[in-house]
Order: sequence, then C-alpha cells, then structure tokens
Amino acid sequence: MERLDILSLRVKYLHTIRAYREEGKPNVYADETYIHSIQTTSYAWDDGSEAALTTLVSKGRLIIAHAGNSA
Repeated sequence: MERLDILSLRVKYLHTIRAYREEGKPNVYADETYIHSIQTTSYAWDDGSEAALTTLVSKGRLIIAHAGNSA
C-alpha cells in the first residue's frame, strides 16, 4: 500500500502535467546519475565511432545529466 501523502502528490503532479499539456507548454524531463572513478573497467563496449571510457582522468565521480522532451 502506498501512503496517502505520496498518492496525493502523484495525483497533483498528474493534474499539473495535464494542465500544462492543454496549455501547450512543453514538458522537459531531467535525470542525473553518477559513477565513481573506482567503478571503471579495463575493457568496454565500443562501436568504433568514439573512444570508449575505460578510465577516469581524475579521482571522484563522473556526473551524467540528461534532459529531453517529445520534440
């Protein structure tokens, strides 16, 4: 079972998205993830068009961000 406060937030979100779509406003969805430098490997899949990422240049983490819409 889902908590009622979470369910309420989902319903509010869906109503907002529907209103934005009816107004013709674009919806942009964003996501972010990261990998730590110790999570690299000495081999990787590569399609030949660009060099594959096998090791990171610095210590820390590599942040990957993406945003997109239907256009």
